[in-house]
Amino acid sequence: MTFLCGEQKVHAQAGTFVYGPRGIPHGFRVEGDQPARVLLQCTPGGFEHFVLETSEPEPPSGPPDMERLVSVAASYDNEILGPLPES
Repeated sequence: MTFLCGEQKVHAQAGTFVYGPRGIPHGFRVEGDQPARVLLQCTPGGFEHFVLETSEPEPPSGPPDMERLVSVAASYDNEILGPLPES
C-alpha cells in the first residue's frame, strides 16, 4: 500500500504505522492485485459512521460511486480530494 500524508509518501508493508493528522490531507492506495487489510484508528470517534454508511457487504463490482462518497463524507465534515497522485 502507498500512504500519502501531506507531502510525505510511505510505501507500507505489513506492520507499518502511518499517522495522518487532522487537517493534513491524507489517503492511501492499494498497490498490486492482492487485497489489503488495514487497522484504522480514528480519534475522536465518529469517522466509523462514514465507513459504515459507505461500506458494502460484497466486494464492489465496479468503481465506487464518487458522487455518493463525496456527499456522505461532507455530512461527516470530511472532504474527499480525489485519488492519490501517481507520482
